[in-house]
Amino acid sequence: MQNFIPNKVLQSSSAADNLFLLLKDKKPNNEAFIYRCIEYSCDKPVTNVADLVKLINKTDKII
Repeated sequence: MQNFIPNKVLQSSSAADNLFLLLKDKKPNNEAFIYRCIEYSCDKPVTNVADLVKLINKTDKII
């Protein structure tokens, strides 16, 4: 990852795994989905890092 994103938690898995709370009920697919979650609520997923960075930057300006 080329961007430094402080105070963020990233979690990934190649299969469904309800042991990871951030991944609970997130169904795997052939396409990688990236969820941005705040206070146990997740936005619609994005499929690339550039869109994720935009979401993070937008949120950081609001908070």
